[in-house]
Amino acid sequence: MSIFIDKIIEAGGSMIPLAICSIVSIAVIIERFVHLRKKNVINDEIVDAACKKIRAEDLDGARELGKASDVVFGQVLYKGIEVHQIEGTELEEALLETSAREMPRLEKFLNVLSLIGSIAPLLGLFGTVYGMILSFDEIAKESVDKELMAQGISVALITTGAGLVIAIPAIIANNYFRARVDYFYTIVEEGILQIMRAYHLAGKETAEETPAAESTDGQD
Repeated sequence: MSIFIDKIIEAGGSMIPLAICSIVSIAVIIERFVHLRKKNVINDEIVDAACKKIRAEDLDGARELGKASDVVFGQVLYKGIEVHQIEGTELEEALLETSAREMPRLEKFLNVLSLIGSIAPLLGLFGTVYGMILSFDEIAKESVDKELMAQGISVALITTGAGLVIAIPAIIANNYFRARVDYFYTIVEEGILQIMRAYHLAGKETAEETPAAESTDGQD
């Protein structure tokens, strides 16, 4: 391990951009692992509670339930119902539009991982070119300093390896997190469907009760 660290130090300034990429990549991966969890996006409790209120035709109660929640679906529910009530947009359309605005928050920092996955190998390649230049400069001299030439080759190999070591986990993590985000899109859409089922059932029950009440009045 100490030999590996010594080699990195030996590579000098060409390792600085790669070191920055490595630190940023690790920080983003940890942050996304903490926040990209189902409990932060949606839970059964809020969906069930919202459905009960909507079945009782209590849209205001469902909206306040969403407002009080700190999960993403809660904000979709709150803002979607608010749009429905204020603008008169169909509830399903309002919820889907709100979801399209809220859900991209889950992709926060993923472009950073994508960028690091792309540029880390290029930075490594730059270090490789720099190391080879040092080596060929020594070869061009009449008295070749084998130590300096070997150091140049070492820089070339270390930076190439470091670039790949940084890029590969960043690419894997980026793909993993994007798959998680796609999964969350699916379960939020399922939550919206449950809300709409409750909404339509409430409307159907109201429509059935109204003729029954009218029929009773007619008999009197």
